[in-house]
Amino acid sequence: MSSAIRVTACWPGLDNIKHLVVFGDSFSAVGYSSKEEHPSPEHPLGIEIPGLTSCECVDETTGEVTFEPNWVGHLVQSVNEMRPQNSLLVYDYAVSGDTVARMKLWQVKKEFLPYLAPRPEWAPWTPSDTLFMTWIGINDCTYNLRLQPSSIDPSFDDLFKSQESMYAAGARNFCFIDVPPVHTFPKGPKTSRAKDAYAAWNPMLRRRAEQFSEAHQDATVLVFSSWDLFNRVLSDPHSVGLPQSTDWETLFVDGFHPSSVLHRIVSQEILEFFSNHVRHDLCTSGAP
Repeated sequence: MSSAIRVTACWPGLDNIKHLVVFGDSFSAVGYSSKEEHPSPEHPLGIEIPGLTSCECVDETTGEVTFEPNWVGHLVQSVNEMRPQNSLLVYDYAVSGDTVARMKLWQVKKEFLPYLAPRPEWAPWTPSDTLFMTWIGINDCTYNLRLQPSSIDPSFDDLFKSQESMYAAGARNFCFIDVPPVHTFPKGPKTSRAKDAYAAWNPMLRRRAEQFSEAHQDATVLVFSSWDLFNRVLSDPHSVGLPQSTDWETLFVDGFHPSSVLHRIVSQEILEFFSNHVRHDLCTSGAP
């Protein structure tokens, strides 16, 4: 279940988030890197929306590949349509295929820390106007179907060392997205071992997020459950506004990666989740 572990004075509320920093895998990647143009009101992803996403469409006649928005693209478009004079800018460091270890090594250490963490002139973010979102773990589970709580400790150590780096740089608003039930996807792994691997991840994520929150009581820590959302969509499409007869080809690109239709639902649910948590008083954190 999606929930707020802690909401502090640094939480700006959805309407006042100016900068969104994203870490993850193919479910979040848009093909951005720090070598691209900086995000701006004209190009809030730093590249043309939708970017290079896993929502690929192939013309069967010409073989031409086009890309559609994932949840990041849908989210930034929705927010900026609502507030065209106060654009949300997104720094999406997610990379397709990444595990937590790779995220820590590349997305955090090679991209975020040297380029965005110093708060350059082109990105003067503050603790109270910036949200850090991390959706990672699908590949860790997929690559290790023997996953047990004891064997995932190194992944979670890396995950929260990365969050500590963000906190040290001034981050005070964090949202973690848990892993979806990939074993229920049309072309997801179907073994009981696979199910156990994905199911083991999320309780550990929540426990570690709670520990992180307890250690940093000036930080807002949210957990959005893609597990619950995907289960709901797959069992009852009508509950999210889709026809009950919706087939998997509508919801998935290749039986594993969600389609842009499903990503749009993810973005809508995330925005609703954020809207449930109103802005607090002025942040007085001692962040650098």
